[in-house]
Amino acid sequence: MKSKYLWLAIPWAVAVLLAIGWTLYWNTVAGQAERRLNDAIAEQQAQGATASIGAITRHGFPAILRLQLNDIAYAPARGAGAPPPHASICISI
Repeated sequence: MKSKYLWLAIPWAVAVLLAIGWTLYWNTVAGQAERRLNDAIAEQQAQGATASIGAITRHGFPAILRLQLNDIAYAPARGAGAPPPHASICISI
């Protein structure tokens, strides 16, 4: 490639590398969030609760990360009181 056209190729190469890097980062963070969610469910089960989630679907790429949890089932351990009417899960990554 001639050096007079290099100024045009460099910004495109940087843009492609940034896009690839962001995609890898977003998927890494989403995978960590799913693992932490599964760890939280395992912790609840170890404490005697019945908890399960069907499929976890990722949404929001590229701007945000939102996990859609399908087929949620939760029953607290005996003596823990009634289950909450809604679920709110915050996972710090």
